[in-house]
Formats: sequence, C-alpha cells, structure tokens
Amino acid sequence: MAGTREKTEKSGGPAKGGIQSLERAAAIIDVVDAGGEHGASLTDMAEATGLHNSTIFHLVKTLDQLGYLARLDEGKQYFVGPRIFSLAAGAPQMRLLALTGQPVLEELSAMTGEAAHLAVRTGSRVIVVARADAPGMIQISYGKGQTRPIHATAIGKMLLSRCSPEDRDAIVKSISYEAYTPYTIRDAAALRTEIERVCELGFAEDRCEFDENVRCLAIIVPGLSSRLNVSIGISGPVWRMTDDAVAAHLPILHKQADVLSRRLGGLVTS
Repeated sequence: MAGTREKTEKSGGPAKGGIQSLERAAAIIDVVDAGGEHGASLTDMAEATGLHNSTIFHLVKTLDQLGYLARLDEGKQYFVGPRIFSLAAGAPQMRLLALTGQPVLEELSAMTGEAAHLAVRTGSRVIVVARADAPGMIQISYGKGQTRPIHATAIGKMLLSRCSPEDRDAIVKSISYEAYTPYTIRDAAALRTEIERVCELGFAEDRCEFDENVRCLAIIVPGLSSRLNVSIGISGPVWRMTDDAVAAHLPILHKQADVLSRRLGGLVTS
C-alpha cells in the first residue's frame, strides 16, 4: 500500500480540468459511503485512497466541520454526514418520497389535528424529508431537512428498531445520550429496553423526551425496500396528545402509512 500511496501523492494528479483537493475529498467520501453502517476510520481512508495520513487528517477535519462527514460520539469511525443526506433530499429516491409523501402528510395532519412528518435514518440521527404543519394556531412540526437524535424521538426509535441487530447494537453503544429534557433516555440499557418495547408494539413514542411540551407517535411505512426504512409520525402538545388521543390516532397513522405505501407503488425498490 505504501507504494500506491507514494504514487498517488507524487504523480497522481487530478483528472484533466479537475481540482486535486476536491477529487481527494470525493474519494474519501466514497470510501466512507462504501463502509455503510460500519463507517470508515482514517486508516481505512488512507489505505483505500493511497493518500498520506496527514493529507487524510486535514481533509477529513474539513469535511467533518462542513457536515459532509460525521462521527458518532467522537469515535474513530466516520460516516456520511447530515449535509450530504440533506442534499440527497433532491435525489430521485428522496425526492420521490418527499413529493409522494407530502399530500399524505397533509391528509394525516388534517385528520389528527397534529403536525405530521416523514423521516429516514443516517447514522445515529434521523432526517425529516417531508412534513406538514398542524392546523390551527398551535403548531408543532419538524422542519424539512432537519436532523433529530435517534434516542429521543419517536421517528428515531422506530427507525432504530428496524436496524439489523449488529447495526442497532453499534448505534446504541455509540450514542452520547444527550439529555434534551428530564425524560430523555440516558443510557444504552434503557434504550435497548425501549426498542424491545417498540418491536413488540409496532409503534414508537416520544413522551416529552426531545421537547418537554411535546409528545410524538411514529410507525414504519410498510412494503418498501429493506434498504429504505421510512418512519411516518405525528407530534402535538402533550396536553392534547393524551393516552386516549394517541390510541385514537394510531389507526389513522397506520391508514396513512398504507396509503403512502400504495402511492409509492413499489417505485422505491433500490
């Protein structure tokens, strides 16, 4: 590998008309993306690209600061960052999901009186790809493209429940467990117990765990590719999202999830 690195550093210039630093950054992102749920370390990137460790370090530091790469709880492994995932909302698959999901969310919001949202997972966080505001004066919603912690939100816990056991365990171990409210889950054991509950019930709740005044409910959109788990949920003020209200909203949420699945019509398959 040393020979490859030397060749890359000394004679491997950019393609005609290209900018070397951008090409190297793109190569690093490709390596991290190929690592999937396991990510990639600085050593992995150096070995795969043939670049010097110092070059990798400085490029990765910049990519991390800009949000194109991210680490889980300041660990050694890097993952595709939220900036890239936000940009991916314009990619065909995410754009299809957002455009198809928007009217379904608006229907869901009108039927429940609460804000509605669609989300997918990136690393240990989730990103909202579409949302609809609640009707009326009191509105609670996630902004499109915003990321949310996986351990403190209903959509996050729902998505985490659909990970493979290996990936789930890695994420659970890597989370920093930031406490957003006094009700936020703060350790791995408690999160594992909560995810077991989610798996048993088939839905997830955020009981004032991300916002002390907000309660959320989420499920998985059925029938999509195993590579694209999508969570659909609602959120509302805790005084309105009572146990009775949650029980009444759950069948409506399932109905709209089924509607979205049918409207996608198997188009999300890759």
